[in-house]
Formats: sequence, structure tokens, C-alpha cells
Amino acid sequence: MFMQNVLVGILISFQWANGIPVSKGNPTAKKYFGSQQNQIALNNNLQPKPAPVFNFPKDGEKLSLKNDIIIKVEKVEGARGYLFGFFQEGKMVWENLKDENKLSETSYVIKSGTDSWKALKPGKMEVWCRAAVGREWTDVEIIEVTLELAEYYRSYSEWVKDEKKQIYSCDYKYPNISGGYSSQKVVVYYADPDRKNWAYYYNNKKEPWGRCATKSNPKYNTNVMYWQKLDDDKKGYQDYPEKGYCPTPGDGKEPVMDLPLPSL
Repeated sequence: MFMQNVLVGILISFQWANGIPVSKGNPTAKKYFGSQQNQIALNNNLQPKPAPVFNFPKDGEKLSLKNDIIIKVEKVEGARGYLFGFFQEGKMVWENLKDENKLSETSYVIKSGTDSWKALKPGKMEVWCRAAVGREWTDVEIIEVTLELAEYYRSYSEWVKDEKKQIYSCDYKYPNISGGYSSQKVVVYYADPDRKNWAYYYNNKKEPWGRCATKSNPKYNTNVMYWQKLDDDKKGYQDYPEKGYCPTPGDGKEPVMDLPLPSL
């Protein structure tokens, strides 16, 4: 029995996750789906650092399984990678470290048709995230989303960097008032000192109509998008009268979905 306990202790002490020693301990999350293979549910014996904050999606958000699923968290100082885990019906269905043998950047994308996408099904899903800082894990943050088979619902595509134009751009798809779906272009002019602090929305006529603050903007808020609308003379932008107001596209049925910002 003594030797058995010694061997168990050695095995536990030599568990590693991308260079981070981990051992079974009390969970730091509100729930615990614990197993040796479930790296997101393991934590070392040190006091955990604060968890990453989800930028997108928000807790309670509805996502379509007919689109790529984009997960985005705020950058944690000193982090060298992020652990993302996905749980349905009390079981882990996918994790980047376990299933891909790697950590991710602040964004994680489940592309339609891939193995990670095939592991999911309609219904409630918990998304877990913690960061690797040095040789420690941070605490874990958990949100719950609902996966649906809607054609588009509301969704953003991945950001694309155009170094020649010095912009990041993505597409925003949403249901319109005609019963169909529309798409708008979102652009961040990262090299323009006058515009780099905003993400600009363009309608299907390629006309700008509004903008929201990016992380470099002093008015940026992780909890609510800060919006401005185009002036009537179309020469500048102004705040909406209502604080925290989120506009609806001219042909849309619902306010604009929270924007997962690019890592500038």
C-alpha cells in the first residue's frame, strides 16, 4: 500500500500540460467535470490568478451550428496560451489541449465540418477558459450558450487582415425584416491614428452608418459596446442619446450582436 501511494504521488506530480505542472486539487470553478484527461478541470496547488474575461459570446447567447463558432476572450497579462473546453450534458465534448495537443490565442474558432464541430449538438453548452501564465493556470471562467440549427441567426466571420490596406475586416450576418438574412462589413483601420480606436459598420451599399469602440478606445467597456452614429450631414459621428444603447441595422430585426474584436 505504501509503495502504491508513492507511485500515485509520483504520477500526479509529473502531470504536465504544455509545460505547466498540474495536480488534482479542489476545483476553482463553480462546477467540476474532473478526470485525469480533462486538463481544464485540473489546477496546481498555487493560488490561481483571475480568470480570462469572455469578449464573445456573452453568457446566454444563442449560436448557430450552421456557422463557424467563434470564441474570444480578453488578453491576460503574461499569458502564453489559452485553454478552451466545451461541455454538454455534463460531459466534456472537446478541448483544444486534449484533442489538439495545443493551447490557443485569445480567439478559438470551431469551423463548420471539422472534428470539433462534429462533436457538438444542438442544446445548452458550457464554454470554459483559463490562461497559462508562466507555469501556472489562472482561475477558470465559464459561460453557457445555446446551440441552434438556425440558418444564420446572428454571427460574425473570422477577422481577415489586409496588410496592403492596413485593415482588419469581417462580415456580420443577421436576420432582416423581410424574413431573410443580410450581411454587413465591419472594418478596423488599425494603422490610421484617427480611426484605429473604432470598428466601422458598412451596410450592403458599402456606406458607413455607425461605429463601436475598440479596446484602444478610452470609452471601451468589456460589458457593453460603446456606439456612435453617423451625423445627419455624414461628416462625423455622435453619441446616441441613451447610454449603453446598441443600434439595430436599418433592415435588421434585432440590435447588433456583440463584436469579437481582433487581436491588434
